[in-house]
Amino acid sequence: MTDTANVWADLDDAAASIHAQVEVDDIVVRPEWQVRDRFDQRLCWDYVTAYANGAAMPPIQLARVNGALILMDGAHRLAAQQHMKREAVEAVVTDLSEDEARWQAALANTRNGARLRQSEKRTVFDVYMAQGRYRKGRGVKSYREIAREMGGLASKSAIEKWMKKDHPKIAKRMASARDFTAGPDAPAERPPTPYERVVGSIEGVARQAVAEARALCPTARLALAARLRKAAQALTEAGPWRHEQATDETADF
Repeated sequence: MTDTANVWADLDDAAASIHAQVEVDDIVVRPEWQVRDRFDQRLCWDYVTAYANGAAMPPIQLARVNGALILMDGAHRLAAQQHMKREAVEAVVTDLSEDEARWQAALANTRNGARLRQSEKRTVFDVYMAQGRYRKGRGVKSYREIAREMGGLASKSAIEKWMKKDHPKIAKRMASARDFTAGPDAPAERPPTPYERVVGSIEGVARQAVAEARALCPTARLALAARLRKAAQALTEAGPWRHEQATDETADF
């Protein structure tokens, strides 16, 4: 079993997980959760070849957060299967809080694929700090503990350097032996609510659609409007994702 497989196996033990075929349209992909700076198109094509040849590929990892399925691990595998026009993919679905899901997504990138760039390692550190994972009771964890919890992607001396640069107040307190009520240097920015995320996504797509539609003929614009009405109906009927148990005639995989 690979290191990544071990991580997800441990997570399965700690939270309720479901192995299922999940429709691609039900999967939320949040670009800001992807630690890597760029998408590896060559790796995606390698996966297309692997799937086409029937290779055994690990399932993608999804977090069910308040009923929505959010991708944690497997962006290239998902993209490869989308390219192959697959309507459903093999996945492991785990019930998690949004913070825990984002952290697991960050950790996944430290244990598979190409080595992380320095900027990508800093992104993992930023997520760790933003979620307050450095806290330990009324004090803070040691640099060694932080390095271990970050998957060993950076040495404790590197993390100390980042801490001094990005969070000098916390670094100063860590240098002393006194306990303190840990907190960020500045109030943490409130993450958007699910409603705000959806509104932002819809508004961005709608503006682009209207701009593109200016080049269409009236008939094409009417057809586009019909598609939008269909999408609006699907939005109205959408509910939390639920796993449909396989019948005697149909297995999960």
